[in-house]
Amino acid sequence: MNITSQNLSLNAGILLFLAPFYTDATKIARVSLASLLNEAQQVALVTVTLGTVSENITTCGIQYRASVQNFIKNTKNNESITFISRFIKHSEIQVGQQYIVFLNTLSENSGCADNTLEIAHAGYGAMRVDSPYAIDLNYAVRIPLSFVKLPNAMNPIKGTSSNLQVYESGWVDKQKFIQILTTPTRQ
Repeated sequence: MNITSQNLSLNAGILLFLAPFYTDATKIARVSLASLLNEAQQVALVTVTLGTVSENITTCGIQYRASVQNFIKNTKNNESITFISRFIKHSEIQVGQQYIVFLNTLSENSGCADNTLEIAHAGYGAMRVDSPYAIDLNYAVRIPLSFVKLPNAMNPIKGTSSNLQVYESGWVDKQKFIQILTTPTRQ
């Protein structure tokens, strides 16, 4: 099933209803941004262009296709990449939106196609880029602060963006965040 902007609401409702059945109760440890960056095989600012529910949703989750807008690590601008989110309960990815994604390759015995890229850190390695309501930033990155520790130099503006969000988050300036990611000595 392809997810487009027209049927996204219906699909999102179905996925939110089914999500508790497809996730486990594993506690997610907090990780530093430097560790997330170093452990990721690919990192990029992307625009999500397509979302497809995998045939084997319990193993492979939702597959996304995205266009790279700004490469950060092991990608190229304008490249089309495909990745999955197996952690549907944590995934808030929407077609048409921009994200900074941290991706890792699944192991060969994952049950998904070979060389499949997955969003890192249980799905929290996909950070939405948006213009947050009531925050004086043109474009910002929403950081899941409960799961990702930022460098001391970054002072996020704390807040939530939806009633569905169950973790602490904060917003940081997009350009400064990308600069931190592309300048290793600043992590």
